Amino acid sequence: MPAGARRSARREVTYGEQGLRLLPLTRIRGVLPAAKWTTGVGSITYSNSDRTATGSGNSEKSVYTTTAKSSGKWYAELSYFTGAANREDDEFFGVIANTGFYPGQSGSSGFGTADTRGMVNNAGGSTSGTLPSWSSGTNVYMVAVDFDNKKAWLGLNGSWTTSSDPAAGTGANVSAWTGTPSFRVATRVFYNSDAVTIVESQAYRPSGFEPWDS
Repeated sequence: MPAGARRSARREVTYGEQGLRLLPLTRIRGVLPAAKWTTGVGSITYSNSDRTATGSGNSEKSVYTTTAKSSGKWYAELSYFTGAANREDDEFFGVIANTGFYPGQSGSSGFGTADTRGMVNNAGGSTSGTLPSWSSGTNVYMVAVDFDNKKAWLGLNGSWTTSSDPAAGTGANVSAWTGTPSFRVATRVFYNSDAVTIVESQAYRPSGFEPWDS
């Protein structure tokens, strides 16, 4: 650490010509407090400090973050390896308010999408946009939620849907949902060769959004 700097668990203080500056740790040198998956979901193996969930057996499961959010602007990035061919259209990702359901599933009180299916919304409000087709192998899923303005965006491999820009607050895929739910980031894991990892580097995080932390 350079001279004139001190770091606590959450902040770094720097001294310079402009005086004292207090910077959030999430803004320093790419250090991000990434979320973790909730453990204990059946037929799922956890690794990488509970940031990777791998399917076990031929049965679908919904995995979801340990933390739920209800205010502020938050972003999560998932790296999903698809081991089973032609199953990308079943791997919904997004957010849920009720655990035990995958995003967009009836009863989830959340919303999500998979491949070219379009947005599936069970949280109320309006829905728009369709993602491009998944690539074979590994895909990066992007979730940005502005709770205070009730807007959310879903993206794939570095791209948001047409005319969508979370940083500018435009083109939300889901908006004006009902009530003030607490959402968890979630996805659906298939088969024993599928693995989904919460990405800590977050190369595609839009300006103004904080990393969905643990």
